[in-house]
Amino acid sequence: MPPDDQIEFAIRDILKAELDWDFENIVYDGPYLHRSTETNQNHVLNIIGLFLMSIILLLSIILTTVCAIMCYVKINRYTTTQSRKSKSLQFQLFYALVTQTLIPLILMHLPATILFIFTIFDFNLGNYSALVSMTIAIFPALDPFPVMLIIKSYRLAILQMLAIPVWIVVRKN
Repeated sequence: MPPDDQIEFAIRDILKAELDWDFENIVYDGPYLHRSTETNQNHVLNIIGLFLMSIILLLSIILTTVCAIMCYVKINRYTTTQSRKSKSLQFQLFYALVTQTLIPLILMHLPATILFIFTIFDFNLGNYSALVSMTIAIFPALDPFPVMLIIKSYRLAILQMLAIPVWIVVRKN
């Protein structure tokens, strides 16, 4: 999906009108599917590139789902003979993993999929297309929070560091 003259012609005015950016200062990369000429080789390359990125995105989601299901089945199978404390820790780790899986799904996969769909149907998102970059940038900051909040010993350590009395948060067993 390399830059070419048709893409430049198509986005030069949009960048100036909507974002007030000079095209000479822009480096761009991406598909432009709706061209005026039918026999352009770059048009086919753009469609193939977008198709391959969509397949990679879909395979990532499928692989994550299959691994999560397999993990849940194995945890249920192997925790039947474990102590209550060990079983609790295993499920805390599992729920932390599920949450850590949902974060990239919501912050990276979903916005990218929406952007691909709008690109295929030639709908200009304008400034909203920058949301994909912002959500991807937020991901590394949010990724450790599920582990810190779901696993009991980490959560209690954080509460102690913040000087919040643990007896307020922890229910007596």
